Formats: sequence, structure tokens, C-alpha cells
Amino acid sequence: MPSLSAEPSTVYVGWMDEIINWNPLNVEMKNDYVACNLIFSSLFVYDEDLSMPVMDLATGYLQVVNPDDTMTTTVTITDSAYFRNAVDPDDMSHPLTASDVVFTLNTIIENPAGAWDRYLKNVTSVNFVSDYVFEVVTDYPKATLIDDLCGIPIIPEFQWSTVSPGDFLNSVHPEWLIGSGPFCYGGSSAGSWYMFTRVPNYHGETDYGEERTVKIDEIFYVLFADEANAAQNLNDGNLDAVVVTGDLGVYENTLGVGSTVDVVKQAVSENGICDVAINAIPLELRTISWGTGKPVLLDPIVRQAIMMTLDKDYIVTELLGGYAVKADSVIGPGYWHKDIDPETPFNPVSAKALLMANGYPDDIDGDGLLEADESSYAVQMGWISVGYELFDIRCQAPNTDPIWSDIVYRWADDAAEAGIGFAPEILTESMMIIKAWYSGDYDVWVWNWGWGPEPLGSSLSVWLSSELEPGGDNVQTPMGPWWEIVDEGLPTEHIHSAYDENYSKALGTMDRDERKVYVDLLQQFVYDSYCESPPYYNMGLYGFTEERYIGWGDWEAHVGRTIMTPLPWLWFDVVPESYYNVGPSSVDLSPSSNPVAAGFEVEFRSEAFDADGDQICFYIEYGDGSGEVAQALGDTGDTQYYSFSHTYEPSGSYSAVLWADDMRGFVDSNVSVSVLMDVTDSSRNVAFRWYDMFNVPFGEYYDYRLISSGGYPVVSMTDSYPYVFDCAWSSVDVWTYSNMRLEVDAVNLPDISMDTPLFVPLLGGVPLEGNATVDWDMHYGTFDEIYYNYSEFLGSLYDGWMTVNKVNVTMNETAAIAILGISESEYDDFASAWAARGAEISDAYYDWMKDQGQTQHDIFNMIEYPFSMLYWPSVCEAEKVGESVVLRLDFVTWGMEALMTKWLRASFMPTEQCFEDFSMHAEIGPSTTDLSIDTAVAYAVNAYTSVLSGMPCWRWEGRLQDVLASTYLHPVSNFDPYEGLTFESLEPGNELYGTMVYYNQHTPGAFGLAGGETLTFEWPAGDQMFIEHLEPGVSQNVTAPMTVTYM
Repeated sequence: MPSLSAEPSTVYVGWMDEIINWNPLNVEMKNDYVACNLIFSSLFVYDEDLSMPVMDLATGYLQVVNPDDTMTTTVTITDSAYFRNAVDPDDMSHPLTASDVVFTLNTIIENPAGAWDRYLKNVTSVNFVSDYVFEVVTDYPKATLIDDLCGIPIIPEFQWSTVSPGDFLNSVHPEWLIGSGPFCYGGSSAGSWYMFTRVPNYHGETDYGEERTVKIDEIFYVLFADEANAAQNLNDGNLDAVVVTGDLGVYENTLGVGSTVDVVKQAVSENGICDVAINAIPLELRTISWGTGKPVLLDPIVRQAIMMTLDKDYIVTELLGGYAVKADSVIGPGYWHKDIDPETPFNPVSAKALLMANGYPDDIDGDGLLEADESSYAVQMGWISVGYELFDIRCQAPNTDPIWSDIVYRWADDAAEAGIGFAPEILTESMMIIKAWYSGDYDVWVWNWGWGPEPLGSSLSVWLSSELEPGGDNVQTPMGPWWEIVDEGLPTEHIHSAYDENYSKALGTMDRDERKVYVDLLQQFVYDSYCESPPYYNMGLYGFTEERYIGWGDWEAHVGRTIMTPLPWLWFDVVPESYYNVGPSSVDLSPSSNPVAAGFEVEFRSEAFDADGDQICFYIEYGDGSGEVAQALGDTGDTQYYSFSHTYEPSGSYSAVLWADDMRGFVDSNVSVSVLMDVTDSSRNVAFRWYDMFNVPFGEYYDYRLISSGGYPVVSMTDSYPYVFDCAWSSVDVWTYSNMRLEVDAVNLPDISMDTPLFVPLLGGVPLEGNATVDWDMHYGTFDEIYYNYSEFLGSLYDGWMTVNKVNVTMNETAAIAILGISESEYDDFASAWAARGAEISDAYYDWMKDQGQTQHDIFNMIEYPFSMLYWPSVCEAEKVGESVVLRLDFVTWGMEALMTKWLRASFMPTEQCFEDFSMHAEIGPSTTDLSIDTAVAYAVNAYTSVLSGMPCWRWEGRLQDVLASTYLHPVSNFDPYEGLTFESLEPGNELYGTMVYYNQHTPGAFGLAGGETLTFEWPAGDQMFIEHLEPGVSQNVTAPMTVTYM
């Protein structure tokens, strides 16, 4: 019974840039367009070669030129499309109709300055004809109308009609989006990843069959800070595809080199340009907050000279390895391209001569930079004064592509030869968007423009005079030999140029060859402005592997298939490499404790995933002759689970076996795993004591966590009793917490022994006997401590979250041999052995620590950052004292507090706490451990409103620390069952109070006690402070005696 397998069902894609704007009406960057077109459908899309429009929602159209020379285009659309998202992906109650199309297009027309209004210029009306027919009327026969409709996302009227006028282009949360595309938004983590989930009832499958059927469940875009890391993850099989466009060296020397999987590399010539722009916005158009470039750039001679110092040959051959195509016009190779004649040559010497002959002859101060005299056009126009130096001309680029920064710095050197002083600036892309683009606050930039295939609507429309406004696309100048202000001083005031006039003529020219005459002229106008001279056409560098998925196709031959194109063709063809039904996978059996004391109950958490969504049946045999069977719980499309409970008698070893059966009857339908249970005698006991509520002062490291100081996530805190702090999980989701202290005294813990010493490695293997004592002090270092005791560099990174760890491990001979991996003879002459091998052993110990935090007990899903060893000595201190070996560790990390709580929960503690000021003494024996812990616990209690009485209270609860769901890169998370779930916010003063909010602060847990365990909770006597909710964002402090209610 063959069927498509969903194992693996998620395609992992490596990306460099974040999604800037989720609003489908106001997408801006390439990643925005990709996300938009995954979620939304459009009337037409371009084919995979970007050569011509093809139907999407549209099923046919008819164009008629009317007697008054207007044109009516009547479009019929599918009746198979529905609006839905992750909240209810099966929802078919909102069919997409012509009413939605009419609403979308009219909304775009009525709200200019978004992404799409330029494509609807000259549209005079959009009219509803019937449920699945509408018409578009243009004021002349518009040759490019079908091209212009390509890619415009159709939004649901029932949702967007609730948006207030003027808010249509504002930012939106991706969870809010409801589309009719093949995917919906499935989740994200800021700066880390985005997920898109396949949704059912996609019209493409209904209307076009197999050729437009999505055969994967999810696309998971993982963000990387650099291309090398992304390429290495593809090499290691952690990703399925990756973009490394910003780093040619990585493409040539890392991608596919030494990889564990076969990597297919693709160098793709793409639509668009490396955008080199000069700010020559006329002074008449500038305002205080828009168009603040240097006025000297209004001089065309200066702009021409600057362009003569741009070495395009060097950029293409040296920086880009010859992969890219050298550019002249803003339109790339193909039918619409114009060969520019004449081209401005690269010649800094001639550029300098040009300047000196046209009003910039001086270098009075001898610094090599030219200065203006009275013959300068800019001086004559009053833009600059005599003596003005061509200095500090900002040449900016975003930090998202290293090639751009290389161009900026190379260009600055070449410009200096011509007497022009560039000031290179590399900014974040968001800053470039806000300042350079939206505010016109730049002099020269190196960036990128991506085009669609049709030149008028997608590329040449950028330089229309109507785009010369804040947030508009034209941040350079009116193009062509002349321009004027029409209706000056009237409400209809606007700019008109030779470029605008010929652009309008081009749109109205139905004959393709005749239209190209105008398109060529527009390209020449842009080039002759000396405001735009692209060095190369966009080049995409990619890689993919067929290790897990096939169907990627040839991207170099079909540019519309890459992972950076907003077209859907790739995702219709990619399928899992394994194409048939498989049995349950990820089968796991996890006892709540192992070893476990005889006579005490142990819980077995059973989990499995079925690729086809089959209901799983679990059967467990405990190994003592008893067993149980149960139907799995949970969504069949996700991990299914069940918890069994059992009590063992007497002590001994038992093999517990779990079977997961998909009930399909195939050979591989029944999959089993086993766990060897170690049942000990019942002398084990653990005492937990919680105390000092409100009475744990904040260390100075909290100052660095204040949001007002650029830290995270503390909003404010008190400096005296009661010690409480406000923590912002978002700008509108603020909780009030207080810390407590926790003592733990444990005797005869079988969970930790020399077989599994937990806190130390076994570099020499598991010993038969042995004793070790671990004394561990862990605290958040102060700035002075980090800066002066460890390194100035670490001090420069200080954020209040660095843990200083000072650990003494005292070992007898057997333990030293096992833990350090030394021989008996090395133990006997330990001083010599450590002098010879101390560095080697220290390195191995370091590797073990790193593996514990990044793999064995991966903390990423807990702190949203990998475990990081910030300081570790090249050789740790160790000496032999009597018959014992003492190892002294002194190291700094990000995340040790998280790893410590992971360790403790993996052994005996039922929850995961946020430790600070932590000290532990552990005496590890051959079969059991005695230990004591004294620590402060952050986030121990939070202000709350009692669900029983409605009165203010402080809530203490067992908690786990994971805040991210599992991913391919980080596959274990306790947060998984809570992903996408909500709870009622009852935190006093919270702006979301009384509403349902997503879990994002921690994973709920329970402080369950096993046999021989006790918990003591102490609370302060007398009247104490409580926080009463008044209204969202407003609360007040009240005092009352404190009592405790157990729930």
C-alpha cells in the first residue's frame, strides 16, 4: 500500500536575512516576498523560467479595447481556493471569490506607497461581475496589465475589511495572516528561524493536479549569521538547501568540501542588480527629514567622476570570481536589455582631471582631496561654498552581504585617487531601510534591487518621479533631460519628467518591439543621470543535497526554482527521498527516574511519531512479568504519547520494553525500544527546602539586564525588601517576579554514581569502584570580575549573563584514573604526568563540557542560545594531595546554569530552576551519591491573581525551562506539547491581562515527589506586599498577611 512518506517531512533551508515586513501589501525585501507568496495566492505567476505569466487563481481572461480607447480586462478565477491558517487549516468556510480580488486591488489603489500600487497605475476601476468573475478597466490599452497582476497577493475581505483606514500598510503579526497559498505561517523565533506549514485544500492541487501538489509538510528556514556556518551545516547534513550568495569564498572553498553528503552547487544569474546609487534629490523636493544627502552631489560632474572610480571589472573578476555578469543598464541580459552607449570608463586619473577642469581644481591643504572654486556648478547654484572639499561622502552598504562591504572599501580607495573622499559605512539592513531608503539620508549606497521579468512594472517604475517621496523607491533624482513641478502650490502639485512621459508611452504601446524602443530610452535616461550604475547583475550562490529530498531541479537553467525566488515551483516538486509508508519512528521510552527505589512508583513516558498520521497503539512489558496496553494520546500528525506508571518489587535489574504499533499490519509497523531499569533498595531520601522569599537581593549583574540599559529582559527592580523585579517577555507582556533560595540535601542517590557521575566525565572509562568529591561554586560574574580576572575581550561582551564556575574535584586513585583517563603509573607520579599531559586532558575535559551543553543536554531550546565556553584555561590546575588527586577548574560560560539544571533533572530533581549564586557539595561513590546544594533561584514566584478567589497572590510552581519547540537542529524539547497553545494571562498590571496568550516564558511542570522525598516551603510572616490588577497596564501594591494554598 504505497503512500507518500512524511519522514522526514520538514525541509531545512539555510537563510542569511530576516523577514522584515510580513504585511502582504507592503513587502519590501526578497525574504518578505518569499514568505508572502508561500502564504498567499495571486491571479497570475511567472513560470519557472521567468519568461511569461501563467495562471494561478485565474483560469482565463479576455481583453477588449473600448470605443473611448479604455481597455476592459475580464478575468475568471477558480472556485477551489479557500482562506485558512494554522489556527484551523481545514477551514473551508471562507472561499476566495471575485469579491476578495476586487477588495484587494481597490485597497492597493486606495493605499499607495505599498509594494503593489505601482503595478496598478492607470487602473480606473476594478469591478465585481459575479462570484468568480471580475473586470479591470484601464484608461488606455495597458500592454503590461497581466504581467502587472503577477504575484499580487489576494487578501481575504472578511479579515482586512476590519482594518482601520490608514492602517493597511502597517506591520502585522504573521500569526494574523490568513491566505489561500500552499503554506501557512507555522511559527518563528526572532533572529533564529521561520517555519511554514503545508495546508490542505490548496486550489493548486485541485485545479492543476500533481504538477502543483505540495508533497512536504513544512519548510523550516534557519537563519545564520554567516555563510560559512550555513554551508557547513549543509555539508554535515543538517540542512537540505542553503543560500551563500554573500560569500564567494564559502561557495568555492567550503560548500560541498569535505561534506558528509553529496552537495549540488548552483551559481544562478538572477533578475536584479547590485544597486549603486547616488543621492541627487533636488533641493526643491527635500524636507528636514527626507533627502539629506550632500548637496555637492547635485553637480552631475561630481556624480560622473564618482562613477568613473567604480571598478566593475575588478568587482566581477576578483570579488565575484567571474560568476556574475558585468552590468551596464539596470535591465539584465535578455530581450529588454539595452547596451549602453557610451559607457562611463573606469579611470580615476581621468575622473580627477574631469573634476579639476570643472570647478574642483584645488587641494590647498594637501590632503589629496579636491576643493571647489568659484567655477564649480555647485558653487554657482549656491549649494556649496568656495573651498568646499570633496570629503566625508558617505558610501553605505548593509551588512547582509560581505561582497557589498568589499565593494565599498575598494571603491573608497579608487575614489581617493580621483581626489574624492569616501566615508565607508556598513549598517544593518533595517537601518539602511529606515535611514537611507525611507528617509533619503545617504550619499552613495551599494545594495541590491531584485526585479520581476517585465521591465516597466517591476524595475523601471522605480525611477518614476512619483516615487520621489519619503518611503518611495526613487531616492536619487528625476530622470531624463528635463523635469518640472506641475501645479505648484496646488493640491494637485506633482513632478513630471521626460522619463515619466516616455514611461507612460511605453505602457500604452501594445506592440512588443515598438515598446522596447521606449524601454531602451528609459534605461539610457537612468544611466545618463550618473545616479545609478550597477556593477553586476544579481548572482545567486546556492547548494542543496538529495540526501533526504529529491526533485530540486536545475536552478541555473530555471531561475524561478531557487529558495530565494517568491515563486512556488520548487515546492511542488521536492519530495522526501523515501517515498513509501514507514512504521512508527522516534519511538522513545523515558522513565521518570532510573535507578528507582524499590516500592516507589516510576512513570514511563512513551512517545512515537507516525509518518502517515496513523493512530499508534503502545504496549509495554515491565520486565517483571507484568505489562499494559494503551492507545496513544496526542494529534496523529504530531508526536503521540502515553504515560504508564509502575512500582517494582524487589530490587534488581529489569528490562522494560515498549512496542509502538501503527496497526497497519506491515513488517515495519511494530517498532520497539527497551530500557534497563536499575531498582535499588529504599534508603534513598531527598529534602528540598524553599525559603527567603522576597529576601534575595539582586546582584549588580542585574543592572546589565535592564532593558533601559540595552540588556534583557529586566524592566525594573527594587533595591530593598521586598526584592522584586519586572520582566518583559514582550513589550506588552510584563510579569513581576521575586527570587527565593533553595536547599537540597540528598542521601543515597542511586541516580548519580561513579558509573554515571553526571558532573564529571569518564575520560578513562567506567570504573569498578572509586570515590570522587565535587565542590562547585557557580555565580554570575560581575563586569569587573570578568574584565580583570579573565579578559578585556570578555568584558567587552559582558551582558550580565556570564557564569563564573570554580570547581574542585577530589578523586581517589580509581576515580582519578576513570575521570582523567590516566594510568596507574601516571597516578603514582602525577606531577610529571600532569606536566606532560595536562594540556591534553584539559582539552578533552573541555570537549566533554561542550558536548554536554550542546548535544547530550542541549540547552538551546532553554535559553535560545547555544552553550558557550567563554573562558577555559589551556591547562587546568591539578595536583596530588596525599592519596587523592585534586583538579581545580576555573571557567566562564554562557549557559552553565542551564546545563546544571538539565543535569539535576536528568538525575533526581523534578523541575528545572534558574540557578544563581549556586554552590554544591557532592560525594560520589561507586553506587550512590550524597549531595547538598544551596542556591538562589530566579523567577521563583510571580505576582498573580488567584483562580480560586480572584484575589492578588504570589504563585510558586514547578517549572521546566524550555521555551522553544524542537527542531531538526535541536530535536529535544519539553516545550513541544505547549507549542501553539495558550493560557489566560492573570499577571497583575499586564497589558494582556484576561486574554489568551501563547506560552513563551517557560514550560509548565510539576514538583512531584518520589518515595523518600520531602519538600518544605517557608514564607515570610506578617503583612506582605501583593500586587492587585486594576486595568491593563495598571496595578497597585496592597499588603495583607500571607497564607499558602496548595493546588
